[in-house]
Amino acid sequence: MIRQILPIIAAACMAPCLAAEGWLTDMDAARKEAAERKKNLMIEFTGSDWCAPCMQLRANVLTKPDFQQEARKNFVLLELDYPRRKKQSAEVKAANRKLAEQYGVTSFPTIVFADASGKPFGGFVGGRPREDVMKAMQDALKNKEALQMVEAEVAKASTDEARAVALMEVFKLAPRDYVDNFYGDVKAEIKKLDKDDKSGLKAADIRAARLQKERKDVQDYLTGKMTAKTPSAESLQAIRAYPDRTSFFRNPGRI
Repeated sequence: MIRQILPIIAAACMAPCLAAEGWLTDMDAARKEAAERKKNLMIEFTGSDWCAPCMQLRANVLTKPDFQQEARKNFVLLELDYPRRKKQSAEVKAANRKLAEQYGVTSFPTIVFADASGKPFGGFVGGRPREDVMKAMQDALKNKEALQMVEAEVAKASTDEARAVALMEVFKLAPRDYVDNFYGDVKAEIKKLDKDDKSGLKAADIRAARLQKERKDVQDYLTGKMTAKTPSAESLQAIRAYPDRTSFFRNPGRI
């Protein structure tokens, strides 16, 4: 009897971590497997029961045996689902929500190629045919190799100037969408070493902060002037009355 029950218990324990087509569904389990097998992660952020491009990508590419055979040479496959009708435990919902925030996911499907720790080195957003997905995967692997080469140059740098130059190469290769959350240490060290701001990172941060403030000012202004029930004519008048701040952006160096 015990021998008959054990396989059932084991299957029930494994089910939450394994998607229907062999994709893992738990980040910790995927990281562990990737580290043990010295592979990377291919992370799929999907809305499996409502997102049409997600369903097409999965049906036409991600579940195909030939694609999975090729992908598994270098990647552990991880599906993070955000369904609307399918049941999920509160723990899975919370964990997936946190990961979506960490990776800055704003639309589905989003595919992230990352190392075993979860640090991205490539990815794409939206549905794509098999050829494009394969190309994106190969481009990401090439980018990881390039990153490893320049990271080795960082380790060998003997002066602050040489280190800053090498770090800047890392920064250039880092996927733009993941710089702040995953390469923030690189950016911070460049700014620290680059006292004359030859990289332009300090100036870029100042401009970004000003733009963010401007957006908030606009939002606060419009919130104070109109509501959902405000007539169109009044809304248009309020928009036209907003102060002209184009001179602010013509002189980004002015405080």
